[in-house]
Amino acid sequence: MKFGRSDHLKGLALTGLGVVILSPDAMLVRLISADPMGLLFWRGLLMSVAFGVYLAIRERGRCLSLFTNMNRHDLLTALLFAGGTIAFVISVKHTFVANTLIILSITPLLAALLSILFLREHIERSGWIAVVGVFIGTGIIFSGSTGEVLWGDAAALAAAFIMAGQFVVLRAARMTCIAPMMTMSGIIIAGAVWPFAPSLSIPPDDFIWMGLLGLIVLPAAFSLIFLGPKYLKAPEVGLVMLLEMVLGPIWALLALGEVPGKTTLWGGALILCFLGGHSVWRLTKNGD
Repeated sequence: MKFGRSDHLKGLALTGLGVVILSPDAMLVRLISADPMGLLFWRGLLMSVAFGVYLAIRERGRCLSLFTNMNRHDLLTALLFAGGTIAFVISVKHTFVANTLIILSITPLLAALLSILFLREHIERSGWIAVVGVFIGTGIIFSGSTGEVLWGDAAALAAAFIMAGQFVVLRAARMTCIAPMMTMSGIIIAGAVWPFAPSLSIPPDDFIWMGLLGLIVLPAAFSLIFLGPKYLKAPEVGLVMLLEMVLGPIWALLALGEVPGKTTLWGGALILCFLGGHSVWRLTKNGD
């Protein structure tokens, strides 16, 4: 696919802005003191409200038909996004923000591996080198984790695999509008965690953070990020998405005073080098 200069700049701007908006996500989750299940309930519900209002305004009379016409790919994507979100929040609540985001950064390569199994796609030699490198980096991170932190790291790895599956389904389905899927996903999240939430009450101090997260950050960020692949090659999208791996821990450092351990820094540096290097190599070779 050929991209014009204006489209290319548009894609960079949209994806970059989306990542910047999303980057405080983990920090906001940590700032909210509510029980993780209660937090997930309101996160899902508010996100559904935001996307639902958007659809009601944009589609008007067609809004209901968008949901009744959802196919199995749409529903599977919604389920996977919900599962990834639940694992992500559990991870952030149990480990360092840097650990979660660095482990999640391997999602694109995991998606490539799953594409071999389900889409019969091929990975070139550089891709396999990157796979080996990021798994070594992930192993280094896990080597420095014990107890609750280890549990959080495992949840992040589970989230990465689930989100990789979501990307594979999206690639196969070639979905053009994500709003119905995101609305449904939020409802699934809220419904799934409701029976396990000790309380759905949110402390007054958390209202602003919860509203900011569910009504603004998540809808705006994902809407922009999902537009990126329309204008950018996949390696470029991967490079831009690495911004969250850098910005997220900075937010945690500034707001929470959270400093990641040495194994996280070494493992993260290795993963960043292999992921970034692989994307740059693909771009300089022949693009996507």
